[in-house]
Amino acid sequence: MKFSEIVKKLGETAINSSLNSSPDLDPEITALAAIDEATPGTISYIEGAKFAWQPAPEIHQSAVIHESAKIGKNVYIGAHVVIQQNVEIGDNVCIHPNVTIYPDVKIGDRTLLHANCVIHERSRIGSDCTIHSGTVIGAEGFGFVPTKQVMFIM
Repeated sequence: MKFSEIVKKLGETAINSSLNSSPDLDPEITALAAIDEATPGTISYIEGAKFAWQPAPEIHQSAVIHESAKIGKNVYIGAHVVIQQNVEIGDNVCIHPNVTIYPDVKIGDRTLLHANCVIHERSRIGSDCTIHSGTVIGAEGFGFVPTKQVMFIM
């Protein structure tokens, strides 16, 4: 199916697009693909803002990032984010405002950190993860034993 055929099915609003002024931009659609795996000739579907693209890559001027932190490509870092020493942030990561990331944390590609979450030291977050607002990862409790604490059993 041609892209122009899909546009015609979508109605008048879609027809009055740049396709009319640039008819050479009418690729053959050969497959469906996830939005992060799309290539020329594929089409993706996004329903609602929850699945839309992340904010444009930028680092807000109020963010505090330690000089030893490694920040990947196309990363969004929002207002008042704190990133401490030896943190590694993957590519295409989105970090919303007021997130705190403690030392030695690693965050994989395409991960989304919503506002006000806290990632404690030495935590590892894989690729394609979503951490919701207010979440605390790596905090004491639930079997966590600080590395400097020594326990004796008698």
